[in-house]
Amino acid sequence: MALQAHVRVRPHSITSYPAGWHVARLQTACIRSTHLVVRSFSVDRGIDRLKQVLDIGKSGRVAMINKLYSNPGNRSVLQSVLADGFVMGEEGHSRKFSKAEYVALLCDFVTPAIPDFKWGHATSGDLDRDGFCIVTVQATGHHTGGPLVLPGLEPLQPSGKHFCLAEEVQKVKVQGGKVTEIEVLPNKGAGPRALYQALGGKLPAVAAAAAAAAPPMP
Repeated sequence: MALQAHVRVRPHSITSYPAGWHVARLQTACIRSTHLVVRSFSVDRGIDRLKQVLDIGKSGRVAMINKLYSNPGNRSVLQSVLADGFVMGEEGHSRKFSKAEYVALLCDFVTPAIPDFKWGHATSGDLDRDGFCIVTVQATGHHTGGPLVLPGLEPLQPSGKHFCLAEEVQKVKVQGGKVTEIEVLPNKGAGPRALYQALGGKLPAVAAAAAAAAPPMP
């Protein structure tokens, strides 16, 4: 009996993929990448939130800021709230004003002319990435005291006029229980020059031309 050889031929191993498989894989990779980004963002948000929750100095900062803006004409309070190295400036300008200049403006020039000068202010006390608290302020009052004398401008005699300046944002840094820096974000209709004009003063032509290029008086 003749023996018949049975030979089994094994085909080469070829993986078969359904149509569109590469698109599905790409979509899966994109989804995973998106999940990683979202997870990273959520972790960052969680860390920021945790920092806020554990911010034990927040109440102290708010108290110091309230004390600063609630006593614009009280020299002793301002002296105690402001650090010796305090500086004030405006965003975009290099000129800085000292503690003595800031106190002098409020106590020697503004409040003698405007006894009811008031800062309306609001802040959450939270810190931005540069360590500042964001404070929204608005100045109001009546010119019922003495003449308003501002450096470089003609004195204004008391008129009884009421003013309410535009809101502006001031970034305030509190360190070691003292206010160490104020950075003003410029806003048309706010600041000493706007106050002068609101009470009927006219800026000299030279001052008006230079106003945009010069930092505000403290």
